[in-house]
Amino acid sequence: MDGAVDAVSDVLERGKDGLRDRARDAGDSLHRAGRGAARSWSESVDYFRASDARDIVTDARNWAQKHPGKSLIAVAAIGFFVGRALRKDD
Repeated sequence: MDGAVDAVSDVLERGKDGLRDRARDAGDSLHRAGRGAARSWSESVDYFRASDARDIVTDARNWAQKHPGKSLIAVAAIGFFVGRALRKDD
């Protein structure tokens, strides 16, 4: 299960770097929004690296119970990005 955590961390790290690169090429307001998004991604990466798999599953379960609609959107987005990352590695 920790291997999966590392894989998600790597996907998030690549996503953060991509956001930062794209934001650099955009205008000031978009650049600020991109930096904020990259900061959020970075915090997510830090969380995944600092937590063990059990804590992550517990936190995700608690969050999903409090926010069922958002959790469906989050799962769809995560599946999309993981699918793209795996497709690019082939």
